[in-house]
Amino acid sequence: MATVTFRVQSSLPEGAGAVASNCKSAVGRSVESVCVVRSGSTRKFSSAIGVSSKSSSELQPFLFNRRNGVVKIRAAAGAAAAPSAALKSTAEQRQVRPSPAETARTIVDICTEGTLSTLSENDSWPTATAVRFALDADGNPVFRFPSAALHTRNVAVDNRASLHVQLEQPGRQKPQCTLRGRIQKVDDADFEKKLDIFWERRFGAERVQDDAYFVLTVEQALQSQDMGEEEVWMSGADYSSAVADPLRDFAPKIVEDMNRKHWEDVRRFTNIYAGLKQVEVEEVSMTWVDRLGFDLHVLTKKREMLEIRIPFTREVADERDARSSLTIMAQIAWERERSLNPPGVAFVGSFSVSS
Repeated sequence: MATVTFRVQSSLPEGAGAVASNCKSAVGRSVESVCVVRSGSTRKFSSAIGVSSKSSSELQPFLFNRRNGVVKIRAAAGAAAAPSAALKSTAEQRQVRPSPAETARTIVDICTEGTLSTLSENDSWPTATAVRFALDADGNPVFRFPSAALHTRNVAVDNRASLHVQLEQPGRQKPQCTLRGRIQKVDDADFEKKLDIFWERRFGAERVQDDAYFVLTVEQALQSQDMGEEEVWMSGADYSSAVADPLRDFAPKIVEDMNRKHWEDVRRFTNIYAGLKQVEVEEVSMTWVDRLGFDLHVLTKKREMLEIRIPFTREVADERDARSSLTIMAQIAWERERSLNPPGVAFVGSFSVSS
C-alpha cells in the first residue's frame, strides 16, 4: 500500500506562529497532487509549510485513493508571501481553489454544449444526447427543442433530467459537472423574450417557429475536478448562489502565453514554490489559472506525472491582476533561485517527491 507522509517544518519568520495551530487543515487543502506509480510500488510525499520555529510534528495522512495505478493525495505548495499575509484569517488560508459550486458555475458558463439525459417516454430508460444550452440568471440551463424532439416527448411524461458538462482545459485535466433537476416548458411570452436574450448571446438570432424553450431547474449538482477523481455533491441553492470565476474568459490565453513565452518562469515555479529542486523534471506546463491560483502539470524523468496547485498570495480580480501577480511571483522566484532573498518575503511552503 502506498504511504503518504506529511511533516511540518519551521520556515516562517517570527510572528507567523499565529497560524501554526491550524496548520493541518491548511496543508490538507493547499494542493491536489497526482503521481502515477508502478503497480505495487510505494512513493513518499513530503510537504513542508511555514510555522513557528518551535513547531515540528508529524501529521496523519489525509484521505487518498488509488485507481488504475494513480495515487491521488492532497499536499501543500505555498507561494511567496509577505509576513503580514501569513497572519490572514484561517478561512482565507484554506481556500486555494474555487469551491465545487463555483467551479460548476464556471464550467457551464464557459461551455455551450453538454449531454442531456431524460427518461424515455416508452420504457423510462435514461436516454442521452448532445445538446446546446444557454443559462438564465440563476445558472439554470436553457434548451430549445422542436415539438417532435426526443427530449420534448420524454419530459412531457417525466420531467426529471440531468445535464453533464465537461470542460476541455488547455492542459490535460477535464473538470466536469452534472446538473440534476426537472425540466419545464416555457409558456410565458415575457419570459421567452428574456430567454431570447440569453440564447442570442451564445448562439445569435436563430429562432425557429416550431421551437420552444425548456428550463432545467437545478435541484442538485455533482462536480469533479477531473475524470476518475472524487465527486462532490451540492444543493441547487449552493449552485445557484455561486459565481463563475472572473478569469474564465481569459484563462486559456494566459495559460498559452505562460507556456509559450514564459516557460522558464513556469519551470521555476515548480522549483521554488513547489519545492521540486531535487526532482529531475522532464516537462512542465501550466494547465489552468483562476482567481485563487494556478495548476501545473509536471512530468519527471522517471515518467511520473504530478498535478500541482500553487495559490496566489492574494485573490486576483481580473486578467491584468492575474498577469501582474504571475510577473511578481516569477521575479521573486528568479531572485530566490539565485539566493537573492527579496526583502520582506517569506516562503511559506514546499512540495517534494522522494522514493
